Amino acid sequence: MRTSDTQMYALLVGINDYANPTMMPPLGGCVNDVMAMAHLLRDKFTVPDDHIRVLTNQQATHAAIVAAFQAHLLAPARAWAQAGKPGAPPAFLFHYSGHGSQALDETGREPDGFDETIVPHDSRTPGVYDIKDWELGEWLDELARYSDNITVILDCCHSGSGTRDIKPTVLPTRRSPPDLRPQPRPQPRPQPARAPVMRAGTRSLTGPSGWTVGPQHVLLAACRDREEANEYVDWDSDDISQYGALTYFLIQELLRMTPDRPLLYRELHERIRYVLNAEYPHQMPQCEGDRDRLVFGGVRPARDVFLNVLDRDLDSGLLWLDGGAVHNLRAGSLLHVYPPETRTLAEAGPPLATVSVEQAQAARCACRVVEGAAAIPLHARAVIYRLNHGALQRPVALDVADPALLAALETRLTAEDTAPYVRLAPPGAPAEFRVQAIEDRLEIQNSIGQRLVAPFQMAALNGLAQDLTHLVRYHNALHLRNPDPDSALAGAVHLAVKRLDFDPHTQAPVARPFETAAGADIQVAVGEKIVLEITNHAPQPLYVALFAFSYDWSVRLLHPRVRGAHEALAPGRAIAIGLSRDRKAQLSPRLPPEMPTATQWLKVSPPLSRPISRFCNSPRSSRPSTPASSPVATPP
Repeated sequence: MRTSDTQMYALLVGINDYANPTMMPPLGGCVNDVMAMAHLLRDKFTVPDDHIRVLTNQQATHAAIVAAFQAHLLAPARAWAQAGKPGAPPAFLFHYSGHGSQALDETGREPDGFDETIVPHDSRTPGVYDIKDWELGEWLDELARYSDNITVILDCCHSGSGTRDIKPTVLPTRRSPPDLRPQPRPQPRPQPARAPVMRAGTRSLTGPSGWTVGPQHVLLAACRDREEANEYVDWDSDDISQYGALTYFLIQELLRMTPDRPLLYRELHERIRYVLNAEYPHQMPQCEGDRDRLVFGGVRPARDVFLNVLDRDLDSGLLWLDGGAVHNLRAGSLLHVYPPETRTLAEAGPPLATVSVEQAQAARCACRVVEGAAAIPLHARAVIYRLNHGALQRPVALDVADPALLAALETRLTAEDTAPYVRLAPPGAPAEFRVQAIEDRLEIQNSIGQRLVAPFQMAALNGLAQDLTHLVRYHNALHLRNPDPDSALAGAVHLAVKRLDFDPHTQAPVARPFETAAGADIQVAVGEKIVLEITNHAPQPLYVALFAFSYDWSVRLLHPRVRGAHEALAPGRAIAIGLSRDRKAQLSPRLPPEMPTATQWLKVSPPLSRPISRFCNSPRSSRPSTPASSPVATPP
């Protein structure tokens, strides 16, 4: 079976036995992993033998892995490009099964102080080191110059902490202690990227697995960066073979895949996650990168966004979906459910059923069928049909004397795209926003009559509705918070705004506190460099995101620089955004010349939200200002 006529090259590395068994205890299933993968590639995907390179145990030294990547993956890619790029770009697979670990990051750029690594057979012997995630990332970046059809499978883990409360097993997990030796080569400086208002540098793009992810390849990782990769025994097989849990369930799903219905990586991951996580509740496999590509193919079929039916409780009749409060789902919301093979609504046909949300957690919800088929298959696709908007709506008063214009406004602001956010307030009732007719223009104002955006012509009702919707969403996002004082995250994250300075002797960048009264806003002059310092005071690692709510009603993600891609911040550690000698990596606020001051809100998730700095064209100016332009971005 082939998903296309694309040539494929695979480098498969499996290590059970290590040269330093004291530090690297032996494993049982890694060689089986890569041998089974080789059979799968030959038998199901018709990959020629000479396109598959397998390194096991003593063959898989640090030098041998580097040489094999160069000769077996990079060399064919270059040859294809030099031949004029005939046909589709070749497909490339790098599969590693073995110990995963960590090594000291001496640059200070890693939030936990460690680089993630894979462990060659001879690593932890004198002069031989692990292969770091960013080193592998450099190889993949070079490969991506020639092909965007790249798959990486890492059936290992790299947690360097102590034993966790995992499912009891006599089998080892693929974890080894970190390498605390000084490393021979530091991580290269990241290439900076520009942001529209505040500029900050980028760091290596990582996802929940902790491994480096490139935009042009897919990564299938055995677990999150704080979890363990387990080994699995197939007790039903004749030889009772041992495998890595990720590889075993991956191969089972690929064997079930039919030629007429090749899976997307996203769909493959959903299936693996369900069966593996049922067996090992504390191991959550990850799929990161170019997930909407066909498995081992370069095609990216059209796809709409659906939720996935994760589980079925036969006793209660409830369905569990992978969407919850973060998707605005709450009790009473309705969804349509379609067959598992559905990828676009345009081709979906009638839904199998309509379900109603009974319980909404953060990222999961329990639903009950209210119309249609009672038996819903696993991995069926669900799309929101009707939201229970609850407190998302904000009251809007209409101060318009012209009856015809008033009727037109009422009709437009109760349309389907605006109704989830706008509730028309009765005359005289309190309202958070107001639409007022002034001469030949319509203005959107706040509750005290200040104009919020540029006025609209009387006929521009669509633009007014869009801006009003944006302002409500901005308001809702800004005021999201967890009021529970007993929350485990209460006070766990601290955000500080500091001034960027440089050591007079070494010219190293340093962050110094602003001098300001307790509780007062920090006032920053335009052009002044600042550092945003986030500290984790919780006893466990936290994933944090930092958003800037700007004077122009835009919301920008300041950390991580690439949406959804970063790693946990370890307890007691801090990350400093903008702390750099590179001007392109520094944070520098800007304001239009006609605007003397503006307040910038910074919001950290886990929650912290307050006006933390006032940007001004004159450090002594304190007069508030009102934006005179329409919203320029849509908040999350």
